[in-house]
Amino acid sequence: MKKITLIILLGLMIGIVAHADVYQVYLYYDHGKLYFDRSYDKKVNVLRGEKISSDYPGGNFKAEVLDSRGNILNSQAFDPRPYTFYDIPRGGGGSVISDTGATGFRLSYYPTGNKINIYDPKNALILEYDISYLASCNNNDICEPQLREDFGSCPADCKKVINSQAAEVVGTSSVSKYYILALLAAAGAIVLWAVLRLIKKRRANAAVKP
Repeated sequence: MKKITLIILLGLMIGIVAHADVYQVYLYYDHGKLYFDRSYDKKVNVLRGEKISSDYPGGNFKAEVLDSRGNILNSQAFDPRPYTFYDIPRGGGGSVISDTGATGFRLSYYPTGNKINIYDPKNALILEYDISYLASCNNNDICEPQLREDFGSCPADCKKVINSQAAEVVGTSSVSKYYILALLAAAGAIVLWAVLRLIKKRRANAAVKP
């Protein structure tokens, strides 16, 4: 039973890793030169629940995903040449690599992604694209629920809010604690005063008796 449960959990984990949100970058390749594909208004889009295909081997071009502070979130080599896959009847298949045509690649999605840079084989920057419109976390140290930011999707911005709320709760608890202690001390003083007064009264009555 434990083995079956473990196998199921491993299968779920593999499924989660294999299928996640990815950036789809649309490009056009022309005899070694690379451009953004003019057929698309948005040159980068997010595909939900997709995976990065293993059909395309790594190449000598490189793409980077950066956040708004210039930190590199991901770096990936890719081959931009267009691949055409075909099937051969009764099994088999193959692919043809073209020198020109529409192409593209996929990168893992990052909530704080702000820009994609693309480098040629000589590591020279040839393309860059603003992807801040796809970010679910703009990394500005302000938690903005209207932009669907929360601690789960944007801990960098919403962590301070969580901490301030926790501090407020702790502060409120401390005030309440001292208030309760003060009330208990006052109640104790009143009880002690009443007991002492009762004892004094009894002693006075005992002294009056013949």
